[in-house]
Amino acid sequence: MELVLQYDTKQIVEVGGDIVGWESNLEFGQALDLSGDGTTLLATALAYNNYSGRAVLYTRTGTGTWTTALTQDGPFGADSYFGYAASLSDDGSFFAIGAPRADVNGKLNAGAVVVYYNDGGTLKTVGDYLYGAVAGDWFGACVALSADGQVVAVAAPYSDTSATNGGSVYVYKWNSASWTAKGSALSASGTNLHYPLGSKRHNFMSLSNDGDVLVVGYPFVTISAFTNAGLLRIYKYQRSAYSWTFVSRSAFQSNDNFGGVVALSGNGKVVAVAALGSSYVSVYDVSQSTLVQRGNSFTGSSTDQLGYHLSLNYDGTVLLVSGLSYPTYAGYVGVFVFDRNEQQWRRVQTLTGSASNEYFGSKVCLSRSGLTFAVSAVGYSGGSAGVNGGLVRVYAIVDPPTSLPSSQPSSQPSRRPSRQPTSQPTGQPSSQPSRQPSSQPSHQPSSQPTTQPSRQPSS
Repeated sequence: MELVLQYDTKQIVEVGGDIVGWESNLEFGQALDLSGDGTTLLATALAYNNYSGRAVLYTRTGTGTWTTALTQDGPFGADSYFGYAASLSDDGSFFAIGAPRADVNGKLNAGAVVVYYNDGGTLKTVGDYLYGAVAGDWFGACVALSADGQVVAVAAPYSDTSATNGGSVYVYKWNSASWTAKGSALSASGTNLHYPLGSKRHNFMSLSNDGDVLVVGYPFVTISAFTNAGLLRIYKYQRSAYSWTFVSRSAFQSNDNFGGVVALSGNGKVVAVAALGSSYVSVYDVSQSTLVQRGNSFTGSSTDQLGYHLSLNYDGTVLLVSGLSYPTYAGYVGVFVFDRNEQQWRRVQTLTGSASNEYFGSKVCLSRSGLTFAVSAVGYSGGSAGVNGGLVRVYAIVDPPTSLPSSQPSSQPSRRPSRQPTSQPTGQPSSQPSRQPSSQPSHQPSSQPTTQPSRQPSS
């Protein structure tokens, strides 16, 4: 059943209290995910112990605070980047962690992925570790689990499957004894998936709840004469043929980097995609053979990197869009709900970081309903976190209180993100519908939707 949410009668409140890094320079919140019901949270501290990494599972009951349920330190040693990417199953019992710089049998930076299972408070590995094939693959730079934890997709952005450093995505299914390949490796000929590993971006791939729909962005594909225009592919698994088929969407503007960040709804029917080079975000309905734009696009300033991270709920009716707020890098997250009557995205609120270089919105994730969501700020400095210790906050979309608010101002300034939207600078995402539809993804940062999709998939 799809969520029906009246965007103009809701407010956003923090739940469970702040979760802060326990020491300085942890980059806590580098990877983040929520269970379907929003009561289990997975967060990683990438820089812990010289980048050997740590993953922490938190739980919350009722109106209580977040408590640590399980902690797993990286098993691959310093500089392995364990926790660079992470994914949690719908019930919160399975999670996958990527370590793209792990050395494997003498192969430097081949990369690895570990899938864990929380067996009543005892953490167990599911099968053998998954490894990159050759040195420098960075296998595990992006990971995604199906809702039941039985399918895992892994990106190796520097594998040589299609071309030198062309990049590939591998999908595995658990068969009760081991992980086996689900179809062949996926790649776009002669292209690559990656941003540099140091950019901390691992968001170019997303998997549906059933593990049969996979979206992959290729932000550095050249389309015709447009260098680094970018390409989006929606892969669908054909169970009868044991293979993947795809539909595509591409940009037609040099350096758009379309597909640099993607998010797929849990039902596999809606996809959000960012063009980080031009700072715009578009959302599409996924059909069998084409993509149809859903509502208005969102635009930011050319240096804002709107769409730094994205998240959609199960039915694609709630959307989170983060941006970096150049030049301060305080960061912000826009919360949007799809208005079916007007066929447009409407803003509920915008949450903002409280200090420069906080990177609020580093990662965002939604619960299944979209009524609970988490936001990280890897550059947060304060409290027990120390300098750049990092922060995670969890929010709920709720009905406003019936009592009237006090007219008295607060006696102390708040360090929390703004609870009410204010007038937004040009870098904030726009929720206004376009007046003229376009048949192509925007050539310039624009709020114009594409209401007529291309009928031919891009190669």
